[in-house]
Amino acid sequence: MKVSAQLSLYPLETCEMNDAVMKGISALDDFDVTVDVGSMSTVIIGQMPEVMSAISKLFEATAKTHKTVLNITLSNSCGCDL
Repeated sequence: MKVSAQLSLYPLETCEMNDAVMKGISALDDFDVTVDVGSMSTVIIGQMPEVMSAISKLFEATAKTHKTVLNITLSNSCGCDL
């Protein structure tokens, strides 16, 4: 099933939030997903197993070095026709 996930990643206790977020987003390069990085959130579109694996990798990449909060909205209809 094709899904879209809107993610908002919040590395805590750092003044270098952008660097931490971009490190997490760079982990998505290994997956067969479409990634649209916005100023407030990132949207990932692809097959559900691939999207879920990508989300896990993104969180792990950031959580290795920062306390992290990740908000996810998952849909099987929003943006899936792209």
